[in-house]
Amino acid sequence: MAGSSKPPILLLKLAVFVALVSISYVILLIYCYSSEKYSYNAAVLDKILLLKKTSSPKIVFVGGSNLAFGLDSARVKEEFGYPVVNMGLAVGLGLKFMLDQVNSYIKKGDIVVVVPEYELFLGDFRGDEPLFDVAGITNNWHLIANMATYRVVECALMRNQIIVNKIFNCDHSYDKSKWSYSRKNFDENGDVTDHIGLSNMEYSKKYTKLDASVNSESVSYFLDFIIKNQGCQVNTIMLYPCARLSYYRFQKDTIVKIDETLRSKGISVLSSPQDFVYDDDFFSIRHII
Repeated sequence: MAGSSKPPILLLKLAVFVALVSISYVILLIYCYSSEKYSYNAAVLDKILLLKKTSSPKIVFVGGSNLAFGLDSARVKEEFGYPVVNMGLAVGLGLKFMLDQVNSYIKKGDIVVVVPEYELFLGDFRGDEPLFDVAGITNNWHLIANMATYRVVECALMRNQIIVNKIFNCDHSYDKSKWSYSRKNFDENGDVTDHIGLSNMEYSKKYTKLDASVNSESVSYFLDFIIKNQGCQVNTIMLYPCARLSYYRFQKDTIVKIDETLRSKGISVLSSPQDFVYDDDFFSIRHII
């Protein structure tokens, strides 16, 4: 009888131990993110600042890395006469975060151009590693509440490298002679420009079939964003992203389903997916070190 209390006590001790280790890990992770000021995702700080200080009326582009790497904001400004802010960063931020981060800074007369990757409307896509990184870099950890629990745990474990770098004093200095994903690669409009002029490499990565289930939550959130903007005299425009011909053919059924769903919900898209499909020869990856 005396030994019957041992299992509960052991379980309690184990639970306390796990809790202490978890808390210690989180504190260490928060501290280590302070060294990530030059990382690619830290560019979110500059983009928000740019959005705040840019006067209206302005054109604001919203999307993932397709905009970060594929937009010439200076040319758009020259053609239309409006200041341009490119908020594009990474698809892993999720559509909700992308829309939320501009919500407080768009005003009457602004034009919001949303160019979302197709993944933003599919499956259980509520953000992954980039959103976790932004939460750490900005110290706004409430952002991960949008993520699935298993994603949060997965991302925390994947960020062990940050802790290792901090502990062993790894050099985070920015070497201009080598190209890497860095906050320093963005220009004053929010475009990545430092990769321009570097040698191209053949893109040989195999495609992964997209989840064919359209995320109704993402679609509804986007529709609400459009309607709210209309009430504030802000014009929201959606365009599809550029795509390689081979990619479009491989994902065509899912892409068509996304297009049909958006239009059936009353979301006006000023392009068809085919409008921005180009031969594979136009696509390559830059030499990244």
